[in-house]
Amino acid sequence: MVTQNALLKKPKMFLRFGRPITGFCRLLLLRGLTPRGEGLEWEAPRDMPFFTLRRLIMALVLMTAGMPAVAQSTTAPATSDPDIAEQINPPFGLEWGESADRLEKLLKGAKANIVDRHDVGGREAWTVEGLLQQGLRRTVFYFRDEQLVEVELQYQSPDWDVAKYDDFMAQVRRRIEQKFGTGQLIARTREPQGDVMQTLVGYKWNENNTAIQLFYFSAETSTQSYRTVSVHYKWL
Repeated sequence: MVTQNALLKKPKMFLRFGRPITGFCRLLLLRGLTPRGEGLEWEAPRDMPFFTLRRLIMALVLMTAGMPAVAQSTTAPATSDPDIAEQINPPFGLEWGESADRLEKLLKGAKANIVDRHDVGGREAWTVEGLLQQGLRRTVFYFRDEQLVEVELQYQSPDWDVAKYDDFMAQVRRRIEQKFGTGQLIARTREPQGDVMQTLVGYKWNENNTAIQLFYFSAETSTQSYRTVSVHYKWL
């Protein structure tokens, strides 16, 4: 976990993390940080603006995400208003309403590639590859009026069979339920479309105008198959 330490005797800033990250170390050197020890601690220049250091931290989060991302929740201060409750935040430490310009800079810092930009129902969608996470094939970021309103994580692997997809789906569902309780079943179908058998299973969690949707989809013929697990984070 990345931490920032402000030392009382010496007004310097440090980044510390549990293991050297080769690509990120190159990025730190380019930004003027100095390695200490074995590259597990880096000293920031005294004149480095804090927002620059924060952007580097966000890039590290995007580069080193390991397990399927489950959004964190933000709890509002105690109040008698029942409409003010927890909010589901997007993954990777992002926030709803992030500007497209800022997110593009973070993605570049994480060495991720925007491979496609297109319009979906009046929203701009970016398809991104290169974010390191178990089984993550691509990520789609959706913007309305240049503000982040949805993040879609698509998981696929040529090495996964049906059992592995089922296990992965169950793992992600358990992690979300530990945070937000039992989800609402919104889809469970298995039906033929011509010579293709299609299966769709979906769950949904809502919190204060934000939501997570989890889907498993497969399309199979006698000789071919397509399977994917997707997690959708939405600001409604």
